[in-house]
Amino acid sequence: MKKLLLSILLLSGVSFAGSISSPTVIENGKSYSYTSTYSNEYYTFTLSSSGTVLFGGNAVYSDGRSTNLQINFFNSEYSPYKPSDCTTEYIHTSSSKTCTFEKGTYVIQASVLSGNFSVFSTKMTDYVAPGCSTSTTTSSNIYTQAQMDTKLAEKEQSTKDTCKLNPSSCGIETTTTQVATTSTTPLTESHIGALSTGWHLMGTSASISGFGIFKSANTVWFYTNNEWQNYNPNSITPPSVTPTDYQGFWVKK
Repeated sequence: MKKLLLSILLLSGVSFAGSISSPTVIENGKSYSYTSTYSNEYYTFTLSSSGTVLFGGNAVYSDGRSTNLQINFFNSEYSPYKPSDCTTEYIHTSSSKTCTFEKGTYVIQASVLSGNFSVFSTKMTDYVAPGCSTSTTTSSNIYTQAQMDTKLAEKEQSTKDTCKLNPSSCGIETTTTQVATTSTTPLTESHIGALSTGWHLMGTSASISGFGIFKSANTVWFYTNNEWQNYNPNSITPPSVTPTDYQGFWVKK
């Protein structure tokens, strides 16, 4: 009766093997128990890339004494497999041993008496790094590179549109300046000189004679020929064109 209770305690918390046609899929780091009928007990694991695999465990005599465990290696076609840094197609150990496997699926079989073993590798497909969640991320939060580029472009355009509609949201303090002019009274240097410090969004229905009227400004930005152009009084070569009639432009004093 005592031996039966001892056996139950030893086997609790471990899993048992599958057949050759349906091997048990190994969970990373989990302890597995095999019996004296090990010739019919097979296990399998898959590596997402080449890497080190740690095997641990021991075989047990009927009287409870431990001895060396042997684990035989096979590829997915059940042909004996020898890891690159091991001398044989199996390991023989009483504690733990590491071997380097290539990417792929493998089948193993424990032999010698009965006992238990575990398999661990950071390259196994079910490995989760410490601190990482195993929960599934919703597809709405997963983007391809192309989708990310599109999202960023949309955000950039949205920011530009917002800035145009409300320059102060971009840190540009502005005053919308209205200057009373007619076709015979064009915008002049005195109008620009009277502006207060800061950015001003301006416009006129009259022709602008040249950049000389902006002498008192720090800089002028206007949009023409499908691009933004800039002028400041220190420019060696000013733009070839001035803001056109009925066109808005930015002036900074």
